[in-house]
Amino acid sequence: MGSPDNQPAARLFAGWDDSSGRTCLIAADGQEYSHARIAALGGQVAALAARAPALVLIEGRNTPAFIAAHVAALRAGLAVHVLDPARTRDNARLEEEFRPLAVIATAGPEPQVRLTGLHPAPVHPDLALLLPTSGTTGSSKMAKISARAIAANTASIIEYLGIGPADCAITTLKPFYSFGMSVLNTHLEAGGSILLNDAGIETPEFWQRAASRPVTSLAGVPHTFELLATLLPRLETLPSLRFLAQAGGRLAPGLVRQFAGLGARSGWDFFVMYGQTEASPRISYLPPALAGEFPDSIGQAIPGGRLWIADEHGRPVDAPDAEGELYYAGPNVMSGYAHGADDLAGLEDLPHLATGDLARRLANGLFVITGRRSRFVKPFGLRISLDAVEALLADEGIAAAAAPHGDGIAVLVAAGGAADAAARVRQILATRLHLPAALFDVRVADAIPLLPNEKIDRRAVAAIVATPGETGSGGARAFIGEVWREFVAILHDRSATASCVLDIFIEQFGDRVHQESDSFIELGGDSMAAVTFAIALEEMLGSLPEDWPSMSIAQLERLRESSLV
Repeated sequence: MGSPDNQPAARLFAGWDDSSGRTCLIAADGQEYSHARIAALGGQVAALAARAPALVLIEGRNTPAFIAAHVAALRAGLAVHVLDPARTRDNARLEEEFRPLAVIATAGPEPQVRLTGLHPAPVHPDLALLLPTSGTTGSSKMAKISARAIAANTASIIEYLGIGPADCAITTLKPFYSFGMSVLNTHLEAGGSILLNDAGIETPEFWQRAASRPVTSLAGVPHTFELLATLLPRLETLPSLRFLAQAGGRLAPGLVRQFAGLGARSGWDFFVMYGQTEASPRISYLPPALAGEFPDSIGQAIPGGRLWIADEHGRPVDAPDAEGELYYAGPNVMSGYAHGADDLAGLEDLPHLATGDLARRLANGLFVITGRRSRFVKPFGLRISLDAVEALLADEGIAAAAAPHGDGIAVLVAAGGAADAAARVRQILATRLHLPAALFDVRVADAIPLLPNEKIDRRAVAAIVATPGETGSGGARAFIGEVWREFVAILHDRSATASCVLDIFIEQFGDRVHQESDSFIELGGDSMAAVTFAIALEEMLGSLPEDWPSMSIAQLERLRESSLV
């Protein structure tokens, strides 16, 4: 796929001024980096332009070295995939499967380029990004994002958020997450600045950092705002705040209304946004003025895009409030998928994106998601494709059908008389997806039910897995408890046997716990820890109040005792 008249596609940071002394980055140590300094820092990466087009893998860190490498690579015409540095085994596999020209380390003071020595994969000259389509990084299925697509999406976001040279964003997400990358791209492209940070919003360090500069925006996923709702007075310490932006999943309408109202009273805007990796990734936004009245809406299409509802045959449905699948068209739609090196040389010209989400269009033109994607689940907040689960097992020679099952995944496998089939499948999935084995309810059958067209009969599979099975026989609460205990064991390489709230705190914070008045926030709990911590508390208490991060051990223990009465 080429751009009109065979002209090269527009690229991010094409207008970057290497001589500008304007500050675009403030590092954790307080050092300021100008456009010129960032350009110079990325010199080794920029030198790879002589070998473009080619793929490079860059370690995703909130460091000046990453920013310099990211900017230089995209300007040089290289295709980029950003790695989660913690997933060393997955990253080694991706290097083998996609044959990049180089891998770039970003932990030090400047980018370190390591040429792989592999025969580089042929890469289309307009390919800019490979974004993983699974929430678990290390996925071999990548969305191919053209230079035109990422430039268009970045320009649209800049337009509706009104980002300009005076804006400064503090990092609240990692850059290997597409939303985190989007925050960096928009502010750097608009001539604004980035305040680098790796502390969770629950920590005093975060707010001290945010107050050190005129921060104008905060971005986060639903859990970020669930925690921020317990810290609302902290927002008053940011007098330059202009907007908050939420994406990455559905935020409870009550919280949307709360933040929208607070913003209206405080002089800043609250933007709810919706997107998918396959759209580079933003698709829609809810205008702040409408958030209080329509808190369950994903809003309207971004500038330059179009949304519509279609029936099961793909035909547009115009009637307001009619339900159907949500479709999107715009210049930011991906150019197909890549599963390995052989898929990088071509880009597809896709006219639209079928999101897989059910939605309805209101009379005022806003859209509301009405159903969960049937072929994706989100255990522990990680987006897992059920189709990918089936493909993974097919690679192991196992015919399977995957389906949502409560808070986990049910898998029906055709294994004949193999006595150990269920245990083997659970172990394969746990190892490959980095999730607890207890999350997978595996059922064994003689054959997978099929429709006359030889496709899997999903209704029949759903009916089979809906019956009580080995994992589900203890009920949802017992299942969640089993998953939690195994997840903690994976994280800490030992089993968890918490019998009171204090045990959970010690499991997480160890010697930092000194008194019963300690709370999650006071002990420095961060956003990632909060997810697993909340699961443990909810398993013990049955339900959690919204302000649990600021509640003391003693207060939470009293809730546990009252739940036993």
